[in-house]
Amino acid sequence: MITQMITVESGFQYSVNIRYDFRNQKRIGSYIPTESFLSLINDIIASVQPHSTDRARIVVGPYGTGKSHLITVIVSLLMHSLEEDDYRPLFNKLHHFGYGSLVTEAQKLLEDKPFFTVILDARGRNLEQVFVRGLKQALIDAGLEALMPNTTFKSIEETLEMWRTKYKDTFEEFKKILIRDYQISFNEFLAEIKNYDTSSVEIFSEVFPSLCAGAGFDVFNAKDVPSMYREVSLLLQDRGYRGIYVIFDEFNKILENALSSKELVDLKLLQDVAEMCNRSGEEQVHLMLISHQHISQYASVLSEEVINTWRKVEGRFTAVNIRQDSAKSHLLISAVIKKETDQWEKHVAMQQHHFSRLLNFTRQMELFNDLGEEVVEKGVLHG
Repeated sequence: MITQMITVESGFQYSVNIRYDFRNQKRIGSYIPTESFLSLINDIIASVQPHSTDRARIVVGPYGTGKSHLITVIVSLLMHSLEEDDYRPLFNKLHHFGYGSLVTEAQKLLEDKPFFTVILDARGRNLEQVFVRGLKQALIDAGLEALMPNTTFKSIEETLEMWRTKYKDTFEEFKKILIRDYQISFNEFLAEIKNYDTSSVEIFSEVFPSLCAGAGFDVFNAKDVPSMYREVSLLLQDRGYRGIYVIFDEFNKILENALSSKELVDLKLLQDVAEMCNRSGEEQVHLMLISHQHISQYASVLSEEVINTWRKVEGRFTAVNIRQDSAKSHLLISAVIKKETDQWEKHVAMQQHHFSRLLNFTRQMELFNDLGEEVVEKGVLHG
């Protein structure tokens, strides 16, 4: 009987993965709206207006605050990853929790063109590799790889192919130099190029003059990262998109890895991308970093000079703090634990003396002192 009366909200699970769940109807439908969602979605709706200059933000929240689920829902709305009717459970919950005005705003996102979303992860030796590889993979997944602009890596690939087909002696000499001076095979080098590893660019730039009569390899003949994203956003608008929305999930790992290895993060690149986003106008490029702490907090163990540099970069981002007070957490838990209304009401009436005893015990033991009387009774005891 108890399993018929009490169930867990369909689609609820301990963790949500933005990359894999934004098209999952159950994950979107099971989201329980919070004030953080209300605040962030309102900010995003304002930022997608054509002349907004507020398009770089960092969402900060510790484990367990539900930020991944929140961002997954927002990504789904930006991408139009579901049919409009599939968002009905979400909209019903917005009404239920008193956020009915937000339904109209969310529907406006669905009525306009979708955003092409690039989801970055922290796997990579540096930020340039992360940004370039993330864009390339997103375009491949969408069948739009042809829109990828020329990059330094692509230029090297084209040069190598030209040597292989037209200048075989040069090509063979290059392979010998890789083995002799760098202890890597050509296939290993090519794999690094395809993976956008900047150390491979350094090797090629060093070797190139000895193979081409002293001429230097022009590493600047390709698009830099901010220009690349802006150009692709413009091209995507001809394909029915409103622009690009970049989500950098678990950005904190980049910072943590840099601190543990004592390597510097390319903060200039991060700053340049943020500034490009804020100035992208109708070309619409947005960047959202997701982190467990603010950037400057990760730099607290470094020198004052480095900390000031980090803070300068952080100033380019609008900070959004995801916090969940205790009362809200208990109300969310009670919403996840679903009760069959008729059976539950009968059960509460039949066991009222037990509920009263538990409530008195809770008061005597001074449990949940930070919660109001109504939250303790409805959210904790009955919820």
